[in-house]
Amino acid sequence: MLRLIFIKTEYKKHQLCFAMRARVLYEFFHISLNIYDINYILFHNQNVWYRINFGLITYYSYNATKSNM
Repeated sequence: MLRLIFIKTEYKKHQLCFAMRARVLYEFFHISLNIYDINYILFHNQNVWYRINFGLITYYSYNATKSNM
């Protein structure tokens, strides 16, 4: 999960915010993010990535864990 902190974004001020939200999800809800799904979101859905929020992180995290089962 710490690798998320080093993902470069266009909006640097949101970088730490996203990393901390992902960490909260990981620690309290035990949601593991698939790094390949994250890369897909970053490079194929740029608009979604720049508008990402807690709800979107939850949505993509849930789909990532679902696809791994």
